[in-house]
Amino acid sequence: MELIAAAGSHRRDGATLTEVLMSLMIMGIGVVALASLFPIAVIRSIEATKLTHATNLRLNAEAMVGVYPHVVDGGFTWLPALTYQIGQTVVPPDANGCVYKATNNGPSGTAPPAWPEFIGQTVVDNGVTWICVAGRNPTVTAVNQTSTYVIDPLGWAVQNGAAVQNAFGNSGGGPPAALVPASNQVARLNVGFQTAAAADTLVSLPDSWVIDDSTIDATLNIVSATQHDIVFPGSIDLNMLQNTVSTAGVGVRLVLISADGKQSQVRTITDATTINPAPAVYTVTLSSPLPNTPNFNSISEVRIETQQRRYSWLMTVRRPVAENSDPSVDLAVVFNRSLTDQDEIIYPAHFTSVNVPGLQQPNQVKVDWTVSGTVPFIKKGG
Repeated sequence: MELIAAAGSHRRDGATLTEVLMSLMIMGIGVVALASLFPIAVIRSIEATKLTHATNLRLNAEAMVGVYPHVVDGGFTWLPALTYQIGQTVVPPDANGCVYKATNNGPSGTAPPAWPEFIGQTVVDNGVTWICVAGRNPTVTAVNQTSTYVIDPLGWAVQNGAAVQNAFGNSGGGPPAALVPASNQVARLNVGFQTAAAADTLVSLPDSWVIDDSTIDATLNIVSATQHDIVFPGSIDLNMLQNTVSTAGVGVRLVLISADGKQSQVRTITDATTINPAPAVYTVTLSSPLPNTPNFNSISEVRIETQQRRYSWLMTVRRPVAENSDPSVDLAVVFNRSLTDQDEIIYPAHFTSVNVPGLQQPNQVKVDWTVSGTVPFIKKGG
């Protein structure tokens, strides 16, 4: 039997142009959406990582304050008949909200001196002279005043010898950075952590290590039972590593992988003299020998890592003068902090609870800066 197609009917192959264009449009919408969402997801992930690390460091800081309660106070409590060193800070046994710094080396007396309450005033305490670095502002007539200071041992150590070492920030009046007038300076205190390395243990997150170089061609030279050396191939130049080790506050370590690749040992490099240049290779003497086990008779890989100070904190403290009351403390965790005085700016702020005609409304805060100065980063809307 023969089948004959009905007149006017036919079978369509493929798709019409309209269908193709519609498909391309739908696919384009999906691709654009994915292309837009992917970088947003990456940024959100980075922000979440930063917030997580910042929270960890904040919790570390809270724990440190519990271990070292003098950090918030600005110094240790004054003790009688104790030899103090220049630069050490103390607070009176009967806390008055002020902080005092030793201007010379010498022993304290058997009884507390008459502590002054105005910034810049001094008092002789047997063999040591104290100067008030945080207390009443001598240019302000208000009776109720607040002692303000910054706990910033890292900034103090990095600014070693600079004019801004003991006073946080500058006036923000444009380059070059000008110091804040003495009467309005905010003391920068190290609370006993006087080196960058010591400050790092208090204020930075210790787990930001970056691989600078690695090699599988390094060899282990067992010089003696107490001295193990790592001999690097000629392709590895450790000249920059010597400079890095010599930089205060920067950690350097070697990660040594065992011969079978299943175990590792870490050795910190703190002395640049342990990096010995040879005619064609560099040799690093380990701070302590590797374990006397078959796995570490040789090594399969060496990684050179340096510590980056990505997260650090500083603290501002405000305490009423002449009152033994709890302070108000703000702790700021900073990512990749710039440690130059150009980026440490103090702005005058005016607080009022009443109407000041033409100037301020009640419960407003007015922040001043010069036209040529750096504009503060103020979030609009509070």
